[in-house]
Amino acid sequence: LQSILPLRIRRWYLDVFYDIGIKLWGNDLCSRALADTRKVPIEIWVRETKPLIEKLTQWNTEQKVVYAAFGATALGALGYSRATKDVDIVVRPGKWTFDELATELSKEFGLTKCKRDGDKVQMLVKEIDGYHYVVELWNDYIYVMYCDDQMWSKVQIGQVLGFPFVTLSTEDMI
Repeated sequence: LQSILPLRIRRWYLDVFYDIGIKLWGNDLCSRALADTRKVPIEIWVRETKPLIEKLTQWNTEQKVVYAAFGATALGALGYSRATKDVDIVVRPGKWTFDELATELSKEFGLTKCKRDGDKVQMLVKEIDGYHYVVELWNDYIYVMYCDDQMWSKVQIGQVLGFPFVTLSTEDMI
């Protein structure tokens, strides 16, 4: 599709689908972020994600929270670049509760806490240059399964190998 349609038409299609999503889901920041399927430009993603990961790593060292990155964020630590819309972080219960961590991140980085539907995922959003930067915090759970002690015991291995931050093991991301 990308090679067939001129750029002007591709942008029109994206705008139409974006508008349809807003009409279906609502017009608040969180609804717009859910409806927006565009990837965040890499320069915005890196600029916003780097200090967030550094802060999580600091809090991990201070034993306030135990976290691990997964998805495109973790792949970046492994040297693989992949366009993405969000930052996926799984959090293990620790000194801070899941809600306290979400509140601290939203205050520290100017993120809006979206209304949660259940207790597994908290979406934090910020609009930057017309794009929706999204952080998804996962409460000791990834997609279809809870994280177990074995999974959490492997998260430090990457740091021993020199990864810049805590990630799930590749096996646990698949």
